[in-house]
Amino acid sequence: MSKANDWMSVYRYWLNEERKANTEQAKLLAQETFEEDIKNSPSYQEDALRNGESQPMSVTRENTRKARFTVAPGDDMHIGDLITVFGENWLCIELYIDEYGMKYGELWMCNHVFHYQDHDKNIIHKDAIIDDGSYTKGTDKALPITDNYYRCYISLDDESRALFVDKRLAIDEIVDGRGRDILEVGKISWIDTRSHNYGEGSHLMVFGLIDDPYNEEHDNIAEMICDYVEPQSDTPDIGGDSDEPVAGHFEISGRDEMRLGTERTYTVSAFGDSETDVELPEEISWTLDTTVDGVTITPQGASCLLGVSNNEVLVGEVIRLKAEDASGKIASATKEVVIIYG
Repeated sequence: MSKANDWMSVYRYWLNEERKANTEQAKLLAQETFEEDIKNSPSYQEDALRNGESQPMSVTRENTRKARFTVAPGDDMHIGDLITVFGENWLCIELYIDEYGMKYGELWMCNHVFHYQDHDKNIIHKDAIIDDGSYTKGTDKALPITDNYYRCYISLDDESRALFVDKRLAIDEIVDGRGRDILEVGKISWIDTRSHNYGEGSHLMVFGLIDDPYNEEHDNIAEMICDYVEPQSDTPDIGGDSDEPVAGHFEISGRDEMRLGTERTYTVSAFGDSETDVELPEEISWTLDTTVDGVTITPQGASCLLGVSNNEVLVGEVIRLKAEDASGKIASATKEVVIIYG
């Protein structure tokens, strides 16, 4: 290598290092300026929360539904985070980082709380956005709903993973043509956990809701929960007259899951207070607490045969199988069975 080429290489190296140093100095200056100015800004929200934890930030409302934010240098923010500010809950929908390492983004105000049960029948309350077109079109005036369709946004976490296609959710309490209180119900038609998430840590779930009829038998207006199942008590159900002594309690054995298009046998046993076997009564009643189309039950004395048709709409349904002593001397038992893909 000639001396000229060697000198040019050294020159380019130091020029590049100088540019890096200037860039870092500019970033530090921008961040320091922001930290100095933000606390004196009218947009500074000292009591803001991110996912329930204190994190002050600069927030400016754009309109009724949307706001812009800037977080302090070093503070974190992800798409899907739940932000509490201005006395309302908001979801982080957009986020970007500029050349100085500053994080900016857009918040959409939550306008609904979904109430539903997970697979263990725990009740979940989830802040959400129900968009009839007003958010995505960028107007404050609600747009007409077409075909009773909504696009919904919630944080993606363990609670929202309990949602699945065809799960029914309560939207509002309304009155029908006969003046009775009913629920406005939506059924999940699709779920998207990918296309709205950008960058590490993003966790936003988007899904579609289509109109679904209210089910008076299974939907709970007081709880605002569709297909409500009473959480099981830790103690067994007591059958018969409460004044009569109970000889023991039932327990149902069998798998907790059933695949589509299969049959499975479930068997009941009786136990006393000391968990010793108790003689089974002569007459045992097998029933389903929840009636599901495509699920059959065939009593066979101390056992029953449960059958599930090969219909994909049944996936995720929870069957509550119940065994009772007709005489009421043995406490009844229930078992929940979840339908899964074959």
